[in-house]
Amino acid sequence: DNLLPSRVGRSCAEVKSRRAPPADAESLSVLQQLWRLCCRCCSRALGPEAREWLEAAGRLNAARVAHDAAMERIAAALQGECVDDEDLSDAVRSFKDDPASRGMTKAELRAMFHFAQCAGPGSKVVALLEEEQAFFSAGEGEASYAAILSALRRQAGG
Repeated sequence: DNLLPSRVGRSCAEVKSRRAPPADAESLSVLQQLWRLCCRCCSRALGPEAREWLEAAGRLNAARVAHDAAMERIAAALQGECVDDEDLSDAVRSFKDDPASRGMTKAELRAMFHFAQCAGPGSKVVALLEEEQAFFSAGEGEASYAAILSALRRQAGG
């Protein structure tokens, strides 16, 4: 008997189209509660080293969930969906993870749009910023967050 699935050679488009929809807040809450329960049980059974490792894994998972949510907000805004200005600003700023940052470079913007799975519309945002010479206004070749958010809104509307 052949144990391999009948469609081993699926294309990338087929695989991407079968991606599970993002989890809603309620199911995330349940998963987080289950994770915490597992952490408590394992840390009691395995000792303090296991507790430290499990807590670090939990923090990493929380960061991943926050990153995914931020990228979804950016993609939604570029698709013309209604996203609160403060939420969008937080999502863009969180990509760089530097509280002292005043803007982003072209490469950082392209990476952000790649992770938000909207590289096409994102490249139009970068082009808008290039036309306005916004990458020279914040020094070090960075466009200010205000200019980035403005370009995002204009691209979503146009």
